[in-house]
Amino acid sequence: VCRFDAIAMGSLLALWVATRKPDRGRVIRQAQIVIAAAICGEVLGFFTGTRHYLHVTMMSAMFTGILALSLESKVLIKALSIPPLRYTGKVSYCLYLSHMIISLLALQLTPGSSGSARALRIGMILAASYGFATLSWYLFERPILTLKRYFSSKAPMHERAFAESLSSEQM
Repeated sequence: VCRFDAIAMGSLLALWVATRKPDRGRVIRQAQIVIAAAICGEVLGFFTGTRHYLHVTMMSAMFTGILALSLESKVLIKALSIPPLRYTGKVSYCLYLSHMIISLLALQLTPGSSGSARALRIGMILAASYGFATLSWYLFERPILTLKRYFSSKAPMHERAFAESLSSEQM
């Protein structure tokens, strides 16, 4: 509920790219504007004492801009396509759902604030989170995704009409 802004930004970016099919130059310009606005929002929040209200939204905007840039930048595409990042993307939903529970368990198992205790906790959290997400992917998510072939991929009429109305307007 508290992160609808980030979800909305990613969704709007996907809709814009899918329906408008903007050229490379426009994507880069718009992404730069979004990133600059996010940086300005961070600076403004810092100097007005409201950063704690704006920070997550500004970071979401900045990452949305970076994502848009990555659509058009061969260097970013290559950097974001390395196998560990691709695998993280594949299991990311389960990582998102489980990492806090796993972190709390690791904190209970390895209390303390020494550097070695923290390093051990980080290792435990990473190993357990990726292990659990991998099991979830192979035993739960992937089998469910194989069921997609039994469902129509054609968008309902109201979704097609919405997408067509977006593509007929200028943004």
